[in-house]
Amino acid sequence: MSSDLPGGTQPGLGDNPYRQMVLDAAGSNFGQGSSSQCYRNIEPESSYHYEPSMEEVPDLSMEEEPNPDSQRFYDLLQSADRKLYPGSSLSQLALVSRMLNIKMENTLSQRGYNQMMKLFKEALPEGNHVLDNYYQTKKLVRSLGLPVEKIDCCNSGCMLYWDDDKDLTSCKFCGYERYKRQVGSRKRKLVPYKRMYYFPLIPRLRRLYASRATAADMRWHHKHIQEEGVMRHPSDSEAWKHFNETHSFFADEPRNVRLGLCTDGFQPFAQSGRKYSSWPVIVTPYNLPPRMCMKEAYMFLTIIVPGPHNPKQKIDVYLQPLIKELTLLWETRWSTSGNLACPYCMEDAQSFRLHYGGKTTWFDSHMMFLDQNHPFRKDRKNFLKGHTVTRSPPPVRTGQEILNQICELGIRKVTELDAEEVNKRLFLNVDGKTKDNPKARQDVAKYCNRPELARNPDGSYPKAAYTIDKNEKKVLFDWLEGVKFQMGMFQI
Repeated sequence: MSSDLPGGTQPGLGDNPYRQMVLDAAGSNFGQGSSSQCYRNIEPESSYHYEPSMEEVPDLSMEEEPNPDSQRFYDLLQSADRKLYPGSSLSQLALVSRMLNIKMENTLSQRGYNQMMKLFKEALPEGNHVLDNYYQTKKLVRSLGLPVEKIDCCNSGCMLYWDDDKDLTSCKFCGYERYKRQVGSRKRKLVPYKRMYYFPLIPRLRRLYASRATAADMRWHHKHIQEEGVMRHPSDSEAWKHFNETHSFFADEPRNVRLGLCTDGFQPFAQSGRKYSSWPVIVTPYNLPPRMCMKEAYMFLTIIVPGPHNPKQKIDVYLQPLIKELTLLWETRWSTSGNLACPYCMEDAQSFRLHYGGKTTWFDSHMMFLDQNHPFRKDRKNFLKGHTVTRSPPPVRTGQEILNQICELGIRKVTELDAEEVNKRLFLNVDGKTKDNPKARQDVAKYCNRPELARNPDGSYPKAAYTIDKNEKKVLFDWLEGVKFQMGMFQI
């Protein structure tokens, strides 16, 4: 038995690489309900990721139904475990992933892909789970993929129909029309003269820290030993060192990402003799070691500038979405949710995700602050069942150090809660708002030794010890109404 749950081997992981692929794609903050996470401080190595088996996927009839993103995650997990037919060595997701790879490497047409998948469907035993067309395949793996934005452009390259200008129908500089003229019915789809493709960068960077295969390597640039007079990586260069001296606040955090950008033109239709120049923009994370950062897998295609002509001095027009995203990353703020919400523990946080509820929890995280000989550290029954704690607490930061860190990020703020919100958070039994639901009780049974909270034979659950009834609430609120505090000490 592992002595430390968050840092040890994760139970139930098994040898299914496609299940791990789904977990990596979901990312370390899956289920938090917020898209604006702190990209500079995501590192899931020290967190315990829950991993539901297919028999334990939350019942959709329970009180809190999964949101659409969560449901897609569960669908992918089911696909990773679902065999094509009884006795098959391949799962549904394994076949789909390999077939998509074959399609890409051999430039197989969509029609050819559909024909092959239909053949598999007919050849395998009846009742198999083969997806027999490309549309169903894309629908399944959409959550694994990365988002892409299609942005209309001025035919002369003057501007993008994007952000504040997304609704314009003609160029505000040269007056060129946005859409081609259509003859016939007005219901036809509008076709732009030119369109670029933008692949957002932030989701890719998040995956570098979400995946076990790359999270540790993202700090290589800071840890490796430099040899005097030898440059084998950009981090050995004088320019890199000068940047560290100029922006010390950025250099002090080794998980901050250093990026390189390059672009060049190529002719995709050279064999046909047609003159057409397209310009891909590639972004490379230089945090990675030399054996990785120059490999194709880590050279991120970010923008495809459409042809047919060289954009020349107008290339900055097409770089606008990337520049905006890079600015957002530079000015990012501390996340107050997810695995790294605590600015004190940071990467040493012992948070993990509940198996059934899917929420991030810090249950028993305080145990590492106890004396090494404290009996609670070895208690396998009354806390996280079956586990002991041997970890030491993180380095002690003074209040001033933490405050300075928060002030540097510009997020010093006091949150005021109204009475209704305090009621929800304190008593947890407001009708329709309770967190003490069937999923929570299933998690209690999995992680804790609390038989008194187990489900009753009639399907109901006993009330938790901290809940109070209506009469007890009245007594408490009557008392609170008469309590007097100094000005500014407490505010509801």
